[in-house]
Amino acid sequence: MQIALLGDRSSSLPADWANETVVALIGDIRVDASAGASDGASLTTVGLFGDVRVQVPPGSRVRQGGFGVLGDRRIDVSAGEGPQVEINVYSLFGDVVVTDGPA
Repeated sequence: MQIALLGDRSSSLPADWANETVVALIGDIRVDASAGASDGASLTTVGLFGDVRVQVPPGSRVRQGGFGVLGDRRIDVSAGEGPQVEINVYSLFGDVVVTDGPA
């Protein structure tokens, strides 16, 4: 689990990660998950008053779920032959961006 409580944080997920949770309460968090994800990996992001930016492996097939109240959600990934990754986004006043470029 990756948490940003009252400040900004950057972190990297290990190669072949499978199930992770990212929480940004009052702060921003950047997660580099590009080292490789297991096929069928699941990432849950929760943004209350902070932004979350996630970098997935290039060519990932991203499925999304969740909801946003006053925050924005953007999935900016070019689908390819990479792993299937499920991104569940729950945001109140935070934005979430999922990309296959630098986080």
